[in-house]
Amino acid sequence: MELMGVTIGARALRFVEKQLRKEISRMFLWTDSTVVLGWINGYQRKTGSRRDLFVENRLKEITKTTAKLEFRHVSSSENAADVATRGTTPEKLTEMDRWWNGPRFLRSSPENWPTGAVDPTVTDSGTSVTMVTDTPKSPA
Repeated sequence: MELMGVTIGARALRFVEKQLRKEISRMFLWTDSTVVLGWINGYQRKTGSRRDLFVENRLKEITKTTAKLEFRHVSSSENAADVATRGTTPEKLTEMDRWWNGPRFLRSSPENWPTGAVDPTVTDSGTSVTMVTDTPKSPA
């Protein structure tokens, strides 16, 4: 399901860029799935073991979307998409800042955003994922 979320996000970014008829210089796609980020990074680096055909095809589509697309990790506690999947009411949603505006760090410049990266490590039994998280920089 997380892999499909990233696939749909990549499709949406490609669609928006096409509809705007303007080149977007930099795009970000955020997910809280370290496994999916590990798959993407391993696929881009051509490292890691082969995955099943469904996963391979999604990774191929995601990574061909655009070279300008940066994949980033957002913690589950800051992921606005998780709000609706954790059991809430429409009334509570109307009052949730994170639902309407996303994580607070997105309101600052990209230089101050977390730069969490995922490092896929190839082992004999397949690919393991190591999360390397940077905290957001303090605004100057």
